[in-house]
This record gives sequence, structure tokens and C-alpha cells, in this order.
Amino acid sequence: MLALSLALAVLGFVALLGALYFGSTVWAWVCVAVAAAGIALLIVEWRQSRRNPGRASGEGRPKAKPRPIRTTGPNRPAQEEDKIPTSSERLKAYSKRSRAQGSRRRRR
Repeated sequence: MLALSLALAVLGFVALLGALYFGSTVWAWVCVAVAAAGIALLIVEWRQSRRNPGRASGEGRPKAKPRPIRTTGPNRPAQEEDKIPTSSERLKAYSKRSRAQGSRRRRR
């Protein structure tokens, strides 16, 4: 119905151009009638989509099968070992390392 409304809008625009070109009120009334029909179709479509919201959002269609996740190659999901540490994580690791080395030095 939306495609038909779009076609009526184009037809109404052509009728408007005809009315302006020929200076005829008949073409102007044709333009008004086509516009009214297009608006009526849009209202009907709007009411149908409100009554059946699944139809408008595509819930009635069968769902596609999920694609398997690639575990190798450039598009694979990030692994724990691939994670880049943040600056705070690096600082914690450095302070742990320096504390461990400092305590070894003191023991000697």
C-alpha cells in the first residue's frame, strides 16, 4: 500500500504540473482527488500497522539462522590474550613487579 501511495503522489504531482501548464481547473481537481486518495491509503496503512504491530516491524517473517562465529582469521572475536591493558592495569602490574623486586633486594 505504501508503494501505491507513492505512485499516487507522483501522479498527483504530474496532475498539478498539468493544471499549471494548461491553466485548467479540471487538472487541479484531479490533483486534489489523487492527493486525497493517497492520504486515505496512508491512513488505512497506519491503522493496520497499529492493529498488528508485528506486521509493520517484520516479526511475522521467519528469522534467519545465526551465522557461526569465526575463531580464526582477522574477523575473529577478541580473546583475553588479545586484550590491550589500560594504563591503570599497566601501572598496577608495574607496581607489583617493583614491590616484588624491592623486597628481594632488601632480603639480600
